[in-house]
Amino acid sequence: MAHGARPRVRKDLRGIGVPLGLHPPDESLRRARGALASIFGLQEGASVNDVISAACLVVLAVLPLVVLGLRAARPRLMPWWAAFLLVVGLGWGLLIVSALVNESAKGGSGHVGALFLGWAIMLVWFAPWLLAYAVFQFVRRRRAMRQTPAAHA
Repeated sequence: MAHGARPRVRKDLRGIGVPLGLHPPDESLRRARGALASIFGLQEGASVNDVISAACLVVLAVLPLVVLGLRAARPRLMPWWAAFLLVVGLGWGLLIVSALVNESAKGGSGHVGALFLGWAIMLVWFAPWLLAYAVFQFVRRRRAMRQTPAAHA
């Protein structure tokens, strides 16, 4: 740059001139990224791909609990076929998205495994939740049967 020449300046959204190459970090954006990183257990400076992948896995982790909770609260609203389709289908899709997003940054071919075996992984993940649901329903029915004869006596 010649002596006395003015540096090239670009205007940001607020109309403030910022010299090119010197972009001040937006403090609110940095705090939001830090908050998301701490929620998902990611390191500071995690990429958007890491956040999306972690969000998919968090939703995947709570999906059976939410679906079975709806099934317990409103059995007519959530028949068994719908519960299985929601957990296996939506979970399979979340596994594929998580694998694709994770691979776009790191490389690999895990999406092939998620594509072909994601449904089986979801069934294996759903099985312990089904067992817990069965125990919950057994205890619930047992209590209802104990209270019913006492009401008629």
